[in-house]
Amino acid sequence: MKQILSGLVFLSILLCCVSCTEYTPKPRGYFRIEPPLARYQVLPLDSLPYSFNVSQLAIVELPEIGSPEGWINLSYPSLGVKIYCSYLPVTRSTLQIAENESRSLVAIRKNGCTALFSCWMGSLLLLCSLC
Repeated sequence: MKQILSGLVFLSILLCCVSCTEYTPKPRGYFRIEPPLARYQVLPLDSLPYSFNVSQLAIVELPEIGSPEGWINLSYPSLGVKIYCSYLPVTRSTLQIAENESRSLVAIRKNGCTALFSCWMGSLLLLCSLC
């Protein structure tokens, strides 16, 4: 009698586990960001050697003293994002250096490096990697 009772309990547990055969995997989720309608204004800084349109949601921040001329930060507090904008004037003499630096950045990023920082040395912007 005890064997029959334990067999029935085992069978009922097995049936409960097997009866839920319809399994649907959870879909991969992504954050949904719905920004408001884009409205732009001209960059409000006249001291920069360039100009472009900036979203009205962005806050233009000047970096700390000692940063190279022309560098700014665009902050979007509603999205928790900060964009670092740097400026390096390109002339015929510095074109080859800038081209090589941009190619090395692409090559490093292609290899999966995630830790990059830039070093400012004189008039050259060197890219240093921590990979």
